[in-house]
Amino acid sequence: MPCCDLAPLEFRALSSALQVFDHEQWASHRSTSRYFRHARGLLTSRIVRGLWSPLVYVGAISLAVCSYEHLLLQEALHMPSVALPVAGPFSLSTFGALRFKDARKMWGTIINRSRDIARQGSQWLAAEPQLSRALCRWTVAFPVTLMASLREDVSMDEVLKPVLLPEELRLLKQQQHAGTAVLQAMGQCVRVSATAKDIEKLRMDESISVLQDMMGGCERIFRTPIPLSYTRHTSRFLMCWLTLLPFCVADSMGWATVPITCGMAFFLFGIEEIGVQIEEPFGILALEAKLLADPMQQSIMQHAAAGVAAAAAELPYVPVSAADAGSSSSSTSSSELMIGGYTLPTSPAAVNNVLAKPQEVVYADAPVYKASCLASSECDGW
Repeated sequence: MPCCDLAPLEFRALSSALQVFDHEQWASHRSTSRYFRHARGLLTSRIVRGLWSPLVYVGAISLAVCSYEHLLLQEALHMPSVALPVAGPFSLSTFGALRFKDARKMWGTIINRSRDIARQGSQWLAAEPQLSRALCRWTVAFPVTLMASLREDVSMDEVLKPVLLPEELRLLKQQQHAGTAVLQAMGQCVRVSATAKDIEKLRMDESISVLQDMMGGCERIFRTPIPLSYTRHTSRFLMCWLTLLPFCVADSMGWATVPITCGMAFFLFGIEEIGVQIEEPFGILALEAKLLADPMQQSIMQHAAAGVAAAAAELPYVPVSAADAGSSSSSTSSSELMIGGYTLPTSPAAVNNVLAKPQEVVYADAPVYKASCLASSECDGW
């Protein structure tokens, strides 16, 4: 006879562990009102329904033991062991600490790889300064966009306004997933380089792939909490144990029961609270300090800001009519690259202008570029 009323597939289908969390759900999950909310739902929880048979068995055994102790031996109740209520909060804190550690390591890898890409771009794209600056701008934009998706108090516009060109920032804000769009822009900057060697492009692409892996890891931690049944069961156990504790110690401790039980509640609830808080580590990690206060990261941002000023000063563009545009794009020179049916110039100035001003125009040194790869879903690789 099965001891669980819910079949595994049914339990999995109903399980709240399959929820995808956002900022609002994390705020509710961390709220101290969860203790009362979880206690109210104790009798209707899936854990109780699934374990109904063994609970009845344990209750029957307990009733038999209590009847023997009190009716035959007439012995008093003893204070329950403290090890049991401590085990649950400590294990929850352990899980939270592991998530905190993983998040810290992932964010450190993101910062280090961003520095690596900026260094590689400044060295291997030195002959294409505008392209190098464009890569630097998008490299700075990546951790900022990721941080903005993980934190409610971060404004992507304020941080990226001095880094990205206005058109780049506008197009980035239109994307459904800004982090992926930034990685695509970085990869495109590497791809269209006419001077970088294949092995150098491969190295930079590997670094971009690492950033993508770290972004996926951060989103996994943010969107998937520890199974909610575990958190609820721990808080319910603490509430029940601490509620019954005064009945067990009042006879032996008298009025000292009040401060003693309050002290134990403070420490036990505190352990559980810390575990819940660090379960979502991005809200308490100093992401912005690592990103904005680091001297190396500041130098990269300054280099990107200088690229914005240089692009605005050095790269004029000339709008043309549709007929002129068609005649200009009828042939493709050796300095051009076809991407998704569009002609993308590979000269440094033209590429920077494409990334900066993706309009239907003819640039001073390049044929027409009909659409922005950042905004178009038809472009290969974007």
